[in-house]
Amino acid sequence: MKLLLSTIASITILSLSPNASADDSVFKPLSGMPKSAEEEFFKVADGEAKIEGHVIKLFVIKPQYLTASYKNNSNKSLFPKYTVKIYNRYGYLLGSDKVGVSLFRGSPKLEPGDVGGDKIHIKLVDLKGVFKYTQLELPADFFTTEWVSLSASNTKLAKQGGADQAATSTESKPSDRESPNIKSKPRPQ
Repeated sequence: MKLLLSTIASITILSLSPNASADDSVFKPLSGMPKSAEEEFFKVADGEAKIEGHVIKLFVIKPQYLTASYKNNSNKSLFPKYTVKIYNRYGYLLGSDKVGVSLFRGSPKLEPGDVGGDKIHIKLVDLKGVFKYTQLELPADFFTTEWVSLSASNTKLAKQGGADQAATSTESKPSDRESPNIKSKPRPQ
């Protein structure tokens, strides 16, 4: 929030500056995809984001919602759970939603090999309200989705033994240090 307020303040100061010219655009497109340690980004082309390495295969972007298509390539059943966010080409967050985290907005159960879909109603950020009292002109493509991100996801597929498996299992093998207590017989000397 503090970052958002400081960004708005700096944009407002730049736009009200008498020396600002038409060539000094405040909004510059990102040269590449956004960077984040918590989120995995996917490029939107022709209103679709193809997703690699997940049970989610495709997002179709509409003005107020996304449609997700799933195919469970793993050998475990799962209910997809993740946070999805949409960004414009300038790196501004346009909206987000958490999928599969409530009883009423639960995602479909996918058995191994199942396909399915989900309509995700995005909670949009009121960016028009944020820039309402500035003299800035927003670019025509400011509210166009350019990037989709996934985080807090159980839909990632992990390659294990040549077969994809969803990373939903909480099972783990004990490591050498965590080996179970087994009474050993004394070694003969």
